[in-house]
Amino acid sequence: MVGIKSRARHFNWLALLGLSLLVSIGCQTSTDTLRDADEVTQGRDKRSPSDEVTDLKLLEAVRAAYAADPTLAGVVVQTECYRRVIVLKGQVATQDIERRLIKLANGVAGVTVVASRLKVVGAN
Repeated sequence: MVGIKSRARHFNWLALLGLSLLVSIGCQTSTDTLRDADEVTQGRDKRSPSDEVTDLKLLEAVRAAYAADPTLAGVVVQTECYRRVIVLKGQVATQDIERRLIKLANGVAGVTVVASRLKVVGAN
């Protein structure tokens, strides 16, 4: 007869295994999405028409949030959206500006991930 402690250990082990698999699947999906986002800029778009519309709306909302923020006046970055993932590219003067851009994009409803490919070129 299997004891209660043995069952609990077995359950905990299975739960940990399941969580590990879930995390690894999520990481792989984010990586694939970012790779696919690069393909959009190269003319190989794999999105459905409804995904494209959603991405355009999210992109507009992120850009509007940037335009409304006075601390970002004069900051120019390339902003892309692919399957609800916002990708920021370009150069910024400080890490504070980079963090602000990421925070505002994360604050837009519907955005799942913000990937910063920004290069900080000024003083921190």
